[in-house]
Amino acid sequence: MWLKSAALAMTTARYIAVDSEHEAFLADRLVREGRAFRKPVHFDGSEETLPDFELRDVGNPMPLEVFGMATGPDLEARASKAEFYDRTLGEAGWWFWDAARDREPPLLPPA
Repeated sequence: MWLKSAALAMTTARYIAVDSEHEAFLADRLVREGRAFRKPVHFDGSEETLPDFELRDVGNPMPLEVFGMATGPDLEARASKAEFYDRTLGEAGWWFWDAARDREPPLLPPA
């Protein structure tokens, strides 16, 4: 039998799928602090806007975003997500970490 295709996915030590080392850092922090969260993933290739994580121990689920790059397409995606969240949830309804600027993420909202 021959291998026809393969795919690799980056995960944390707890097998949480992540897209970057910054997301892995945040996922590990969420686990270490005992926070209730989920990691939404695309299964069908849809273009739906999904947060990097969703914090679930704060009343209404809160999107958590990790912005790790400060380049053209990434800045456009960041601006689009920020506009969407501000419009639908308000500025206090979501959380983000500008990992391109800040070495450590800001404090998470209290549980």
